[in-house]
Amino acid sequence: MQGNLIYEKRGEYGLFASSKNWWWMLVVAILHTFAAEAVATDVGFQAKMKTSVAGHSSQAKIMTKGAKFRMTVIGGRTFSTMIAHYDEKILWLMAPAVKQYTVQPLSAMGRKVPHFFHPDVNITKKKIAEETVDGIKAIKYEAQITMPGVKRPYDGHLWEALNLPGYPLKWVDPEYQVTVEWKDVEVAPLENSLFELPAGYALIPGRREAKK
Repeated sequence: MQGNLIYEKRGEYGLFASSKNWWWMLVVAILHTFAAEAVATDVGFQAKMKTSVAGHSSQAKIMTKGAKFRMTVIGGRTFSTMIAHYDEKILWLMAPAVKQYTVQPLSAMGRKVPHFFHPDVNITKKKIAEETVDGIKAIKYEAQITMPGVKRPYDGHLWEALNLPGYPLKWVDPEYQVTVEWKDVEVAPLENSLFELPAGYALIPGRREAKK
């Protein structure tokens, strides 16, 4: 480390690249670099997340713990909940109203934003200011992120809570018109069952079973 220049190596994400859903999937991608910060056995990170991508907005509740991630999108989606196991390369999309699910490989995730939870994602960040985000004292960084399989770096601004180093409050990527805000941030114990496929869910006919 030299001066305020900080280099980090973190964790994975991205999502389905359909024209209708790509911006929702970006909601997921931005979050994943921060799982490595909660390495204690039962401790996880949870927050409400608002994402705006090129004029489209969505809100979700997210939880992460180790190499696992859960997101529930708020408002009107059939497949409103997803669970990812990065270490096992499994992604479950769930439709709670009908108790059905589908399985997707992590490779199906988009690349509009960095896959923050990927073990080989690299973050170089430089502190530029101390600011307040929604009443929370934060450090603002200039950040450049690189990840395997993507030639271009991701450049933007990252805000982290001053009292929770490594945990995000906000990410802005001007080039791709992406803004993500995390609110009601909490680091707390999370049950392992939150990151497993619930009992009673049926695989959608014609879809493959998860391979572990």
